[in-house]
Amino acid sequence: MRIYLLSVTAVSFAVLAICQGAHPLDQWTWRNPLPQGNDLKDVCYGAGQFVAVGDTGTVLTSINGIAWSLRESGVTKRLSRIVYGNGRFVAVGYLGSIATSDDGLTWQPRTSGSTNDLSGLAHGDGRFVAVGSNNSYREFSILTSLDGITWNRQVIPTFLENVRLFSVAYGDGRFVAVGFASDGTFREYPRVFTSVDGIKWTRLFSPGQTLSDVTYGDGRFVANGDPGTIFTFTVNGETAAYVEHSSGTTNRLRAIKYADGQFVALGASGTVVVSTDRSTWTLRASGAFSNIDSFTWANKQYVGVGQNGAIHTSPDAVPWTLHTTGSTVQLFDVTYGNGKFVAAGVGVLTSVDGVNWDLQDSNTNMTVYDLAFGNGQFVAVGGSGAIATSPDGVTWARRVSATIRHLSGVCYGVDQYVAVGGEGSMLTSIDGVSWMPRESGTTESIFSVAGGSSLLVAVGPGNTILTSTNGITWDSRMIGEAGRYNQAFDVAYGNGLFVAVGYEGMTWTSVDGVTWNPRASGATAWLRSVAYGAGHYVAIRDGGVVVTSVDGVIWTPRPSLKDFGREGLAFGADTFVIVGGGGTILQSGPFPRFGPLTVQSGGSAEGSVTGQAGQSLHIQVSTDLTNWTPLTNVTIERSSVRFVDMDALNYSQRFYKASASEP
Repeated sequence: MRIYLLSVTAVSFAVLAICQGAHPLDQWTWRNPLPQGNDLKDVCYGAGQFVAVGDTGTVLTSINGIAWSLRESGVTKRLSRIVYGNGRFVAVGYLGSIATSDDGLTWQPRTSGSTNDLSGLAHGDGRFVAVGSNNSYREFSILTSLDGITWNRQVIPTFLENVRLFSVAYGDGRFVAVGFASDGTFREYPRVFTSVDGIKWTRLFSPGQTLSDVTYGDGRFVANGDPGTIFTFTVNGETAAYVEHSSGTTNRLRAIKYADGQFVALGASGTVVVSTDRSTWTLRASGAFSNIDSFTWANKQYVGVGQNGAIHTSPDAVPWTLHTTGSTVQLFDVTYGNGKFVAAGVGVLTSVDGVNWDLQDSNTNMTVYDLAFGNGQFVAVGGSGAIATSPDGVTWARRVSATIRHLSGVCYGVDQYVAVGGEGSMLTSIDGVSWMPRESGTTESIFSVAGGSSLLVAVGPGNTILTSTNGITWDSRMIGEAGRYNQAFDVAYGNGLFVAVGYEGMTWTSVDGVTWNPRASGATAWLRSVAYGAGHYVAIRDGGVVVTSVDGVIWTPRPSLKDFGREGLAFGADTFVIVGGGGTILQSGPFPRFGPLTVQSGGSAEGSVTGQAGQSLHIQVSTDLTNWTPLTNVTIERSSVRFVDMDALNYSQRFYKASASEP
């Protein structure tokens, strides 16, 4: 249960909102790009629809390849490959992840019996075969299944030790898997294996290059080799006959398939090469603005998927039409002020509600690393000491900086702006226009800074935290035990408490900036960003997990939709917003919020509560915050709903709360 005190009336009425059931921080929605922005790794066609899979267990379906819908896979790791066979979709991916679906809509995770990354999948002769390995190349898997649900790990001959398998294909009555072997150094030895049943495997003579992807069509296996090189080959028993071809490009080819009477290979920078005879390959202009990692052919069209959720279609593999919308510029931070979200990085986007975003032409010629709002304006800082200000997030003006060092953090606190960055850089400004350098007392980079009403706190490498009451004189503080590495990456202030986050999921809290108490978030990866709003501290970490806390002490893991790197987050308009790579913008569910209570002429009290349209709330009342009784049930229409308490004036004090589930 989470309680948020939102407002108290002059007649000793208090209104609170409680999130039970579906918590706003368990509900994250893609806002940009659309339909979603996770990298898509593979796509197939079956049961009358296209199905694409990708990072963080992403699954999308489409009837026509143009309009797509997100589905829940039940998997949180990357899904790398998908096939349709035996009336069933089967997807495999990282750490042995497997999910299946009979209709593409409802998915079930399956147990593979392996923790290796599964990177190849094929179906043939009524059998699924998945291949993969771990990052050390010292353990790998070949898995087989007749139904995609129950999987058997095959006993591998000793000659397959230290092998990494990339891809597997079925054709001419046999499976062929490709990859390489390693002797523990950086040397790679190409490997090709074959099996007629997926159980007993034979090593074939390999070409002089590692093959990264393999397919079958027109009576031949076809595989990608070194950048721009394509091999065609046949297999006869334990013998393979290879023919090497030049594709006409030096770009590395990512995917190759046979469809609609031709071979098509796609690669880096939108490369497309095609061949109708397997021998002569022609380089074509794709028109694609991002890499297409995989594709399929059905219903007289190619459908390709790739980076940042890009989805393309083409009638003949040239040209390709993009069907995802929104900006894919890199975003490093987001802030809220003056009734508006502003997200920035390589570009600037703005939104009044966190739902609809507009790309702005900032005309500042700078990459923004951090943002802040204060005293009626936005301030952005970035590379080489760049600083810009804006009254509305749309019109920006560059300001003269007092440093050429990269600036990585900025805040407004103690009635001034403070910017921090490389080699201990510290700048302050009263108006955001004129900036003065300050002595931070360190030559190490400072990552982030946050301000309260009377204290500024900056964090950087090692165990050091810097504090100041005036922005001019800074004192060094210690977090954690001496001799123990306690790197803090970000710091936020809210509800009278500073919260710093960083190394190995650690958090630290302080009310005065002097004494810091270490807290365990339950995360093991590094926490990169933290923000405060609606009574919650929210931090995001590597691996795409969100952790939250109402007191900075006890932390709760939350689901997310993106594998984060270095991203930013902010609270505003009753929601949290996360931004990041590829134009990623995610928005949490809205927090319910009470409006002020008003006393009516008949002695009753009338109030309102805002939240997510269609959400049902149970409103209860109490005189002591301990014993609660039901008042009424309401459903939010559009954005708010009103309620009446007929007995309000019969009590000296009255508390109200709303919950999203039965009390």
